Amino acid sequence: MVRRIGNTKAKGSRRERAIRDKAFDAGAVDVVKSGASLGPFDLVLIFPARAALVQVKSNAWPGRVESGALDVLAGELDSRLYRVITVRVDDGRGGKPVAYRVRIHNGPAVPRDECSWDEFIGALPAADAPRLVPGTAAR
Repeated sequence: MVRRIGNTKAKGSRRERAIRDKAFDAGAVDVVKSGASLGPFDLVLIFPARAALVQVKSNAWPGRVESGALDVLAGELDSRLYRVITVRVDDGRGGKPVAYRVRIHNGPAVPRDECSWDEFIGALPAADAPRLVPGTAAR
C-alpha cells in the first residue's frame, strides 16, 4: 500500500479556513490571518467582547517549548479581553468525525484548560458584555 503524503502547508491553510468559517458561524466580527504564519499565532478571531489568538495544529498538541511560549504570552495579556488558544483539528481517521479541540493557555505555571470548540464558544462573554469592538451589534 502506498500512502499519499500531502502538502502540509496546504493542509494547514485548509484547517485555518475551516476554523475561520466556524468562528464566523459563532458570531466573530472579523478574522485576521497571520502572514505566512511566521508569528506565534495563525489567526486572530475577533468577537464583540473578546479576541482569541489562535495557534492551529493538526492531530497533535504543540510541543513543550511552543506551549510554554504560548503560556508566557497568555500571562502577559488581559484575559478579560484576549484568550490564547490552540485549536487541534483531528482528521477523523478510522471513520471518526473531524474533531475540533481547544486548549486554553492561561499563563505560566497555570494549568491549561481543554474543551471542545462548542464549549469554548459557549463560554465567550455574553452579547451584552462590554464591547471589545465598539459599535458592534449584539447577535
